[in-house]
Amino acid sequence: MTHLPPAVRRLSDQRSVPPSQTPLFGRQAQVAALIALINDGPSLVTITGTGGIGKTRLAVEVSRRLHHQPVFVQLADTDRADVMLTLARAIDMARASTSQAAGRIGPGAGSAVLVLDTFDRLLGADHPVEAAGIIWEAWQQAPDLVLMVTSRTRLILRDERVMPLSGLGLDPDGPAVEMFRERSLAVGGDLSDPSQDDAIVAICRLLRGVPLAIELAAARTVQLPPLALLARLRSPGAGHLLGVLASGAIEAPIRQRSMRATMSWSYQLLHSTQQALFRRLGVFVGSFSLEAAEWVCPGVNPEGSTLAPGAVLDSIGAVVDLHLLEPAGGDPEFPRFALLDVPRAYAVELLEMSGEAEESPRPAAELVSGLRRPGSSRVDVHSGEQVARPG
Repeated sequence: MTHLPPAVRRLSDQRSVPPSQTPLFGRQAQVAALIALINDGPSLVTITGTGGIGKTRLAVEVSRRLHHQPVFVQLADTDRADVMLTLARAIDMARASTSQAAGRIGPGAGSAVLVLDTFDRLLGADHPVEAAGIIWEAWQQAPDLVLMVTSRTRLILRDERVMPLSGLGLDPDGPAVEMFRERSLAVGGDLSDPSQDDAIVAICRLLRGVPLAIELAAARTVQLPPLALLARLRSPGAGHLLGVLASGAIEAPIRQRSMRATMSWSYQLLHSTQQALFRRLGVFVGSFSLEAAEWVCPGVNPEGSTLAPGAVLDSIGAVVDLHLLEPAGGDPEFPRFALLDVPRAYAVELLEMSGEAEESPRPAAELVSGLRRPGSSRVDVHSGEQVARPG
């Protein structure tokens, strides 16, 4: 008898959609859009977004509302040695479900939807291109198969339809505040004092409406009322922000028990030069220009590889794809970028731990106060703006 890895043996249990443990806040438009995409015809849809943004929760909700036969596969905890076999077996199961439904109901009816949750797990494997290729080949060979993927970054396939998720709405009566209140009540927090209302809104805005961050912050209301919690989140030092956003539910996956853990998951998907760039971008307070990043970030990293100035743009693209870095608008001719508060806190923490801040030929004090290039203007890393050089 052929030996099957544990991950493959568990697939029969994973075919059903996992139960929803919490209400769905503020994603009605995204649910409707995904269902419309899938019902419009066979498709490959990838839900992307930063860690903790709610990709899995959205995929679960959509799977439950579809008339298709769902095959739901969680890839996050699959052993690396088993991951490719698990993927291939899951595709075979979904194709079989589609064929069986077509036989019972008729051609073109009852197609399966294969949900591959946390596909970014494969990006850390040895052959990420092969993994995406398997999906592409399966889709071509089974045209009735619907594929819904959740991943921190897109698969980069030609006919892939990407739905990026951003944070929940931040109005005082919006879903982010509603979620904060519900999760606080669930752990025994007391939000009855109306003088705390503005602080709750401010907390949700500081956390950019990221559901996992809101849940972790709301759990702290047992110890700290919202005003004290907000002060802690705003206090100097990366450790304060990340320290508050920790101690998640014990049944949650490790990567979802703290924002430090979920940032680490994304960080590990970067190559060493991209990791060095991410760490060094932590010196920027607010948005910065590409030119400023090209001056601050290049150099040899502790792993021994070198980030060249010409490679900064591609590395920034990789960090943007993982939603650790966001475009920040500005002049269309001179684009700007920004690290949001949680990713920046993690970058600063890593920069300090790496020793690069002290060992770099551009010391941290010099980076933070600004840089001067011979024959060029000074680069202010707080704003990324070019400042006229004194005469």
